[in-house]
Amino acid sequence: MVRSVSKTIFILLLICLFTTMPALASSVIIQNGCDVFSDPTTESSSIGHVNANQEMAYLSTWSDDDRGMRWYMVDYSGRPGWVPERYGILSTEK
Repeated sequence: MVRSVSKTIFILLLICLFTTMPALASSVIIQNGCDVFSDPTTESSSIGHVNANQEMAYLSTWSDDDRGMRWYMVDYSGRPGWVPERYGILSTEK
């Protein structure tokens, strides 16, 4: 019984650790040029384009896209925009 509870607590701690990691990020570095969208879906309108190696302020992460795609909310020219995770990496450097 104690072993089962310890294992459950350990698993919950791991889940908490990995789900809060993106919150430590301060920016997204775009690896390939991509569009910035108004909502976390490619079916939303594009509000602009960013080039490779451009760094954008990271605001949040959304992973509830209908295809299971994860999105980063970024600051795009002073307004929130969304880029697919596959086009950028999170950076913790300030």
